[in-house]
Amino acid sequence: MAITGPSGSGKTSLLSVLAGLMPARVRKGTVHQGLVQLRRGSLYYSAKPPRVAVIPQHANVLLSRSVVDNVKLGAIAGGMSGSDAALAAIEALGVVGLRDKERQPAVQLSGGERQRVAIARALSMKSVFILADEPTGNLDAATSGDVLRALQATLSWGAGLLVVTHDTDIASGCERRAKISSGRLVEY
Repeated sequence: MAITGPSGSGKTSLLSVLAGLMPARVRKGTVHQGLVQLRRGSLYYSAKPPRVAVIPQHANVLLSRSVVDNVKLGAIAGGMSGSDAALAAIEALGVVGLRDKERQPAVQLSGGERQRVAIARALSMKSVFILADEPTGNLDAATSGDVLRALQATLSWGAGLLVVTHDTDIASGCERRAKISSGRLVEY
């Protein structure tokens, strides 16, 4: 699903609420995300929290570490052992087309490659749901196409995908689209 809307409309805030990174500010009603109920600024888990991975707008890679180390961090954060995380990282790098750069320091990557590392990190977590915040916002058209293909690969892993974007190509490539303005759903 894609969420579009003008700058400042609440798209990133919505992702942050869904990821559990900030409290929901609802005046009435509730917000549901899988087994999680967000109500009046608090999180209420009805069962074990779902595994959610966030792909930030800026890749947030550790430049001094290797590509594979950057991806392994996501899997380890998701609770995998070091050896399982290494296998998951290598598999995820293959999905995003960076298997040949696994030992390269992240500082040597282009912006698009760094964004694909962030996607691989989310894939390596074996998450149920992936939240992507403007994943192509700072990229050229060719690199955006690579990132879009990598995002679509997440669906082959059985993960749900919610993308906040201004990119009409990404939005039109999603099964569902919603538009928000001033923190409210205006179109679905």
